[in-house]
Amino acid sequence: MATARPAPLRSLAISERCLVANAFSPPSDCKGYLVVKPGEVVYVMYQEKDWVYAQHLGYGDWIPGGSGLEEDCGWIPEFVIHSSAKVCDTYTKGSSVY
Repeated sequence: MATARPAPLRSLAISERCLVANAFSPPSDCKGYLVVKPGEVVYVMYQEKDWVYAQHLGYGDWIPGGSGLEEDCGWIPEFVIHSSAKVCDTYTKGSSVY
């Protein structure tokens, strides 16, 4: 019996700003993860297989590099990032990318 292959992983560039397409909320007892919602922006700091270590930048009013506070950083699954990884290169507050 054949098993389905997982979708190929995307390689995200370090320092890339990406739009969140899917919500992610880890269990409350897990530390080191970000809670993100669709429409928010994250700054890619590192990628390990299908997990991305990112900085949460909010809804488009970001300062490059964000605040740098540790609580603004954490792991998110790669699938929550918009399928067009570079969508935030042209993203401005109030614009629609979907």
